[in-house]
This record gives sequence, structure tokens and C-alpha cells, in this order.
Amino acid sequence: ALGDYLDQIGPSDGPSGDEFLDGFTEATGLDLEDDLLSLLTGEYAVAGNASGFENDPPDFSIIAMLDVNDAAKAQESLEVIADFLEDEGLADIDDSDAVQRWEPLGESGVEALGVTIGGGALIAGYPDRAVEDSVNGFDRSLADTEDWRRTLELLPQDTTSVGFFSLARIFEEMRGTEAEESFNQSTDGELTIEDLAAIRSLAFATTSRDNGFGMHFVLFMEDR
Repeated sequence: ALGDYLDQIGPSDGPSGDEFLDGFTEATGLDLEDDLLSLLTGEYAVAGNASGFENDPPDFSIIAMLDVNDAAKAQESLEVIADFLEDEGLADIDDSDAVQRWEPLGESGVEALGVTIGGGALIAGYPDRAVEDSVNGFDRSLADTEDWRRTLELLPQDTTSVGFFSLARIFEEMRGTEAEESFNQSTDGELTIEDLAAIRSLAFATTSRDNGFGMHFVLFMEDR
């Protein structure tokens, strides 16, 4: 199935998906199923953060956490992949710290990725400091915020996935920047960022059912 997917997204004049996977196994010695896919439990989380809207471009970071059932084996596979990328001249790998830095070669202006195994999960993020912050611990967790807790109470409990967007956080970052001015101008002043201040978050949840799946959306607002 993965080979077929790679055929769809890969260049038409390049190797087939199966050829690519066979080449990967030959070059790294890793078995895709035994050494990678079988380690994933299927539970994962992805979080993104945007700030500094006065900058061009704004600051952006993203982090993914994939639950693994064998942290030691996942660490071994991670090290093999890092060696492969470095040997192929695709990235410069710095594994001197707990969080590895994978810096793409030949990509100007692109910061290094951060990759590590911690807390029973494969953690990868861009830029690398996003992973370092995760490992070191944040001052405040999303799970501790009132917006998250109150939004989650409005969603079904038997979910297969949950998505959450802190619109209040975005509006807060936009205030006093050119982004706010541009937004207000785009509506001729009829709708401003301050008019949207009552909106706190947007969330969704998917739920598996016998005849398909269900999806719920919640727009959380506060009375002002």
C-alpha cells in the first residue's frame, strides 16, 4: 500500500514506490515493517504554533509525537536513518545531544529539524528548538487552559481524533501588527479583530460508527 502511495506522489520518471522501498531497505538494512511501521501504535499528536506576526515571515513551529511500543528499538532505527541521510549527503546530523539536529543540505534559509525518542514517543519538530522545548517541558500545557477544557467538554467522549485551534491566541498575536491593519482594511473597517474577540476556539472531533463515521464541530465563544 505504501509503495502504491509513493507511486502517486512521486515523479513519473523516477523509481517506482516498491523500488524506492527496496532501495531503502538495501541501503539502510532496515525492514520497513519490522523496524519502523510495527513500532507505531497508531496514536499520534501534531501541534503547530504561529507568533511574531510583525515579522516577515511570522515565526512558525510544528511538532509531531508518535507513540511507539518499543522505545529502544525505535532509537536504533532512528540512528540508522540519521546515518543513511548523512551518508547520502541529504542532511548534516548532530547527535551530540539528546535531541538530534537534522539540518537539510542545500536548502538555504531552512532551519534544522529536531528528532528524539522520549516518553515512549518519537518526537520530531521544526525548528529543532521546538523539540528541545517539548523535552524540557513547557511552562503551560494546552491541557491546562480553560479554552481547551471547556471546548473538550462539548465534544463526544468516544472520539478517534480531535482537532483544536486557539483563535483567541491568533487574534492576540495579530493585535498591534500590520496583520491586524491589513485585516481591518480588507473589510473596510466593517469587521475588525476586536469584533472577533469573543471567539475563543474552534474544535472538531471524529467518531467511528458501524455505518461510517461522525464529525462534530464546536465554535467556543464567551459572552462579552
